[in-house]
Formats: sequence, C-alpha cells, structure tokens
Amino acid sequence: MTWFYNQKLNNEEGNEEQQDSLITTGDIRIGSVGLRYDLDLRNNPLWPTDGFFFASELRWARYFLYGDLKYFYTQARGSYYFGILDSLVFVIGLDVQAYESVERKGDPEYYDVLPASERIHTGGESFGRGYKRRSLGPYVLQKKTTGTTTETSRDVLGGTRATEMKVELRASGKPA
Repeated sequence: MTWFYNQKLNNEEGNEEQQDSLITTGDIRIGSVGLRYDLDLRNNPLWPTDGFFFASELRWARYFLYGDLKYFYTQARGSYYFGILDSLVFVIGLDVQAYESVERKGDPEYYDVLPASERIHTGGESFGRGYKRRSLGPYVLQKKTTGTTTETSRDVLGGTRATEMKVELRASGKPA
C-alpha cells in the first residue's frame, strides 16, 4: 500500500477545432493525493500459469492541494490465471476506472471537462489486446472543407469511465 501526493502542470495546445470540440482544454494545474494497493500472487510475473494479480488506486484532486481541478478517481483491475498445460493458460480479467464529481476553476466552458492528460483511454497490451492504446475511442470526427476538398480527421477524446473485460487463452512457443 502506497500513499502519494502528485502535482501536475499541463500545457495543452491545439487548433481552434480541437478547442471547440474539447479535445484540448488549455493550461491547468492538478494537485492530488491518493492511495495505491497492489497484490501479486502469480507464480511467475513473466509467464503466469497460476494465481492472480490485483491493483487499485484512489485519487482525490482538490483546489486546496494547489490545483485548478477537483475530482475523485477510482480504479480496480485484476486478472486470474488458470494453468491448463505448461504452455497453455486461461486468463480472465477486469479493469474498471471512473472519475466522479469533476469541477474546474475558472472558465465555465470547461467547468466539468477533464483535461486530455487525465482522460481514460482503452486498448493496449493488457486489456484491448490487438488495439493500440488510445485507439478505441471515444473520438470525434472533424470535417474541414477547403474549396472543393473535404478532409476528415479523427481525434481521440478519452472518457471519464471505462470497463474492460478480457478472456484469453494464452499459448507459449515452448513445448508442453
């Protein structure tokens, strides 16, 4: 179990369309305190064939911690490993993340909007396997017309809540 204090300074820049669609929200300072807890009872962290892993985090951002943002963040994730053979493992996992009660000092336009650096993104090496991190959305499509040409761009927004579940059958190249 680990307690922490974090101070983050964000300088978000973007074009006018990105600012209008809240992809970027300008500069902000975030002061937060929190608690992390990890429990790893896997038989081998590199190729687990038995056991489980659990990690959680609670984080509070508040104005009095020298920040411009208030929120409460929770995350809990875990995986359970069932060895079928030495080279075959069945895995189930769950990752739940959420921001609650987001408030921002100053500009009323961004009052309840998280800065891009704090938003939750899905995909990656553990959950959403096969998809790059920040590739699953949510995202906004923007169309820009110049003369007779229309260009479409896709900007990933991120979100304030995510639930990812996985069921895997892992096989290694080594013989059973």
